[in-house]
Amino acid sequence: MQPKKLIHILFLSFAVFSCQQSGKNPQPEEQTGAGLWEAVMAVHDEVMPKMGELSSLKKDLKNLPQDSLVQAGITELTLAEDAMWDWMHELRPHDEIEQMAQEEAEAYLTQEKEKISAVKDKMLHSMETAKSLLAGAEKPVDHH
Repeated sequence: MQPKKLIHILFLSFAVFSCQQSGKNPQPEEQTGAGLWEAVMAVHDEVMPKMGELSSLKKDLKNLPQDSLVQAGITELTLAEDAMWDWMHELRPHDEIEQMAQEEAEAYLTQEKEKISAVKDKMLHSMETAKSLLAGAEKPVDHH
């Protein structure tokens, strides 16, 4: 039997089994098969559009007088940006994941969901830090 047919049969069998088990401690769809791929991509799709804002924040921080806090903010943004690019370059193509055994694919996608969620957290945190630094720089200095 061809591996692709076997994968499809396994997914179909799993889908039928899942439907039969729906009344008995159901497993969320996102934790299995195609639903897990969609969950991984949903996190990616949520934060990828923020890459432009992240770059703008980094540029804005570079225009501030440089001190250790500003430098740390720039570094944090750079690390978050690098983490996103690294994750995207390391993610296996969808068709390659479909060739894996179901259990292996689910384990891989679960791990990738954890990775992209960590990237999301890193991006959002670095952006909040940058916004705080920029807001602090905009406050007028009280000389009284």
